[in-house]
Amino acid sequence: MASVKLYSEGAMSFTGISNIFLDQYMPEANGEFVKVYLYLLRSLNDPSKECSVSAIADYFNHTENDVTRALLYWSRVGVIRLDLDERRQLTGIALLPLTQEISQAAPAQTVPVSAASVPATPVPTVSVPQPREYSVTEVEEFRRNPEVRELLFVIESYLKKPITQTDVQFCLFWFDQLQLAPELIEYLAEACISKGHTSFRYMNRIAINWAEEGIVTIEQAREQFRARSKPVYTVMKALGIRGRDLAKTELADLNRWTDEWNFELPLIEEACRRTIEAIHEPSFSYINKILETWFKNDVHTLADVQKLDAKHSEAQKISVNASENIRPTKFSNFEGRNNDYDQLEKMLIKSTAQ
Repeated sequence: MASVKLYSEGAMSFTGISNIFLDQYMPEANGEFVKVYLYLLRSLNDPSKECSVSAIADYFNHTENDVTRALLYWSRVGVIRLDLDERRQLTGIALLPLTQEISQAAPAQTVPVSAASVPATPVPTVSVPQPREYSVTEVEEFRRNPEVRELLFVIESYLKKPITQTDVQFCLFWFDQLQLAPELIEYLAEACISKGHTSFRYMNRIAINWAEEGIVTIEQAREQFRARSKPVYTVMKALGIRGRDLAKTELADLNRWTDEWNFELPLIEEACRRTIEAIHEPSFSYINKILETWFKNDVHTLADVQKLDAKHSEAQKISVNASENIRPTKFSNFEGRNNDYDQLEKMLIKSTAQ
C-alpha cells in the first residue's frame, strides 16, 4: 500500500512527545499510565489547566489511587520526579529529560533482565545484620533523603493511611541495613498489601529472606512470589475450590501451616485429602485440627504420619481388648433400650405442632 501524506489545515496547536518515550517507555507501560503522562505534558503547555491528583482522576473518570499508581510508576522508571514536603505530601511533579542514560538506568521492572545480568549460579546465603532502633534525629535525617521520603510516600499510598513510627523503623532497616533498593522495597509493599498482608512484620520476614538469598531485582523477587503462591494453588486444587480466591482467614490458616508450623506441601495436601474423605467438604478448621495434632506429635513427613496412624490403631486395639476382658456382672446382662432418638425427636416436634 502506498504511503499517505499527513498534514493539517488548521493552526498548529500541539503537545510535543519525546521519541525516546514513544520508543522505549510507552511499549512497556500500562495504557492508563500513558494517558496520565500525556495529561501531564498537556498541562505543562497550558498553565491554566489544573494539575492535581483529583483533577486527573476526574478527567479520566479514574480513582485517585489509580492516578497515584500511575505517578509512582513513572517516578520509578525515571520519567518524572515527585516532589514531597516534610509531611510526605505531594507538592510538585517534575518531568525529567528522557536521555539514553536515564533509560538505561531505569529499574528492573521495566527492562527485561537479560541472562547476562543475572548470575547463572545460585547466590550464596549472606548473613543479615540485626535490626537496630533509629533515634528521632536519625529518622529525621533519613526523611530529608528524597529517596526515603518518596519511599514512605509510596508505601502510605498503597496502605491508604499514614504509617507508624514502628513501621518507619522497618522501612529504614530494609533501606539502610539490608541495602534493598527503594524500587524493590516499593514492590515488596505493593505485592504484600495487594494480597491482604499489611503487617510490616510479615513484610520484614520476606525482606530478610530476600537479603539472605541475594535477591536484588524485582524480577527475582517476582519469581520468588510465584514460587510462594504454590501452597495456595496446591490447597485449592486438593480441596476442589474453584471460582473464588481464598478468604483472609483461610490465607491466615495457610500461612500458619507453612510459616509457623513449617509443614511441607505433601503433608498439607494429605491433610486436605483426609478432610474431604471424612466430611466431604473443604473445611479449613478441620484441616487445622489435623495439622495441629501432627504438629504436637512432631510429625514432619508422610512416613511420620504413617507411624502416628499405626500408633493410633494399636491404641484402639488395646482399648477394644480391654473392654472385652471386663468381667460380666448382673448389670452387664441388662439389655438397654435401643431407641431411635432422632425419630423420637421428630415425633415430639410433630405432636407439638399439632
